[in-house]
Amino acid sequence: DHFGFKAEKKDAVDPENAFGELLKGALGNVNELHQKSEEMSTRMITEPDKVNVHDVMIATEKAELALTFTKAVNERVLRAYNEIINLR
Repeated sequence: DHFGFKAEKKDAVDPENAFGELLKGALGNVNELHQKSEEMSTRMITEPDKVNVHDVMIATEKAELALTFTKAVNERVLRAYNEIINLR
């Protein structure tokens, strides 16, 4: 109530839960890309006339790139965690 204005109270965001949800969502997206790639590859084998080879290759590369990026981020996070632990 400073100068007649009421401050709106925002719900406090728990950083641990927010990070966990963000990580879960990102891993879910990687999984979805992988499943789509597998599905398109299977359709290419069973119904080759209904699937564009370029679409299958693009989906496969997206899934592979997402997995590679996820592995790199995981390695960096573990390296940072180990450095923090070693500072003690």
